[in-house]
Amino acid sequence: MTEMIETSRIINEATKNSLVILDELGRGTSTEDGLAIAQAVLEFILKEINCLTLFATHYKQLCSLSSDYKCLELKTLQIKKWNDDIIFLYKVIDGISEGSFGLHVANMAGLKKPIVIRSKEILDSFDPEKDYKATSKKNDDFDANDNTNENKFNDLQNMLDRVNLDEVSPKDALDILYAMKKNF
Repeated sequence: MTEMIETSRIINEATKNSLVILDELGRGTSTEDGLAIAQAVLEFILKEINCLTLFATHYKQLCSLSSDYKCLELKTLQIKKWNDDIIFLYKVIDGISEGSFGLHVANMAGLKKPIVIRSKEILDSFDPEKDYKATSKKNDDFDANDNTNENKFNDLQNMLDRVNLDEVSPKDALDILYAMKKNF
């Protein structure tokens, strides 16, 4: 909601002399909603406000708008591929990104290897011409701790179900929270 309020204010107050900076407009929504909102806002800025705008997005579909709007310039951040690594050079250049580096960033951020590997498998299964359909993996090594985690989740759920939020005091709520932290 905050992002939409901020965007609304920007749109309502911007003039042709403004500098508008929008970063990842549409995040926190469904992919389709986010893309539609981002495109509509960008088109409005280009047609109605016509001000200098920096519009950062991961929606590659918006790049096609550059053929309809000659004032729209596509920029990206330069990267360098080295061995199997991506090095971010933090230099703005003409063009569009060579690809999505989400899995690389996930790996850099320390996400567990099985998650990154499974993410790559899912990504490789996508058909760019079709909508994404979630597919589950039945492989046992990915779900090695499923039973343990499921039992813990069920125990936690049972504990929460026994708490009457309308009757618990703040002190009791804190005690319950500490007990949960200790047990889970």
